[in-house]
Amino acid sequence: MMFRPALLIATFAGCFACGQIPDIGDDLSAADRAALYPSLLPIDGLIGGGPAVPQITESSVKTLDGRIASLRNRAARLSGPVVDAPTRARMRAAVARAALR
Repeated sequence: MMFRPALLIATFAGCFACGQIPDIGDDLSAADRAALYPSLLPIDGLIGGGPAVPQITESSVKTLDGRIASLRNRAARLSGPVVDAPTRARMRAAVARAALR
């Protein structure tokens, strides 16, 4: 039973030895190295003092309705068949001819 802790330690050491440590410090420019840390801001100003939430107005509803109609039209155009009926008939005839060879 003495081998269990040693086996556990060897397993963890083997797992950590397999990974490469990324070298993140060498590719920084001199300006990046000399840059100051960003200033910390109080959380109250970040949460409560953000930009105002846009209000729904008649003009925004009309704009949104126009966008919805445009997207629905586009979806209807995209949902049609990719190959038109005459081309599909020619393709099927060509496949039938090739199968007879």
